Amino acid sequence: GTSKLNGIDDSVSVQLVDSWNRIAVDTKVISYYNVSVPNIWYVNDTYAVTGDSWCSGFGNDGNLGVTRNKPRRTLNSLEGLLSVGYTIYIDSGIYWENDTFTITADSITIMGVDSTVSIIDFLDSTSVSAQDGFCASNRVNLLIKNIKIKNANNGIWFRNTDSSVLMNLFIEHTGINGIFVDNGSETNLLINI
Repeated sequence: GTSKLNGIDDSVSVQLVDSWNRIAVDTKVISYYNVSVPNIWYVNDTYAVTGDSWCSGFGNDGNLGVTRNKPRRTLNSLEGLLSVGYTIYIDSGIYWENDTFTITADSITIMGVDSTVSIIDFLDSTSVSAQDGFCASNRVNLLIKNIKIKNANNGIWFRNTDSSVLMNLFIEHTGINGIFVDNGSETNLLINI
């Protein structure tokens, strides 16, 4: 049969009958997100939710990540899922990323609570050496705000990325550059870096 799903984490009950009239019933929770509108993604640590600004649940990369109570744990788990206009809220905590976070769509907002409490550390314990932090090529209208970025080769690397804003960032312990604006990147605004 057909079921209409009305919201995130709807459940569907299925009844199967085989040729010997044996009945099996199973209920599954269906997780999905609406791709017809820009989504808001949530990222949270696994330490505590007391004092968090946006999330009411612990981060887990198995979570869908589009509700406050079921956020993702890492930014890298969202790579490939972003489309134009999406926003990622990074709650208070330390996030160890094991790879560069590549921004693959225009008009993306990545926002922490404050650059003293939303900390992205790109030297994960499984990494042999530091990675680049955030990287964007051929993008426009990005906003990266209120984040501490540490232990990356380049904290932020823009290649031909225009009309973007970097605001209230604290970048430390980079191997090469804190911010590297390269190859025709124009009209970008850096505020309180």
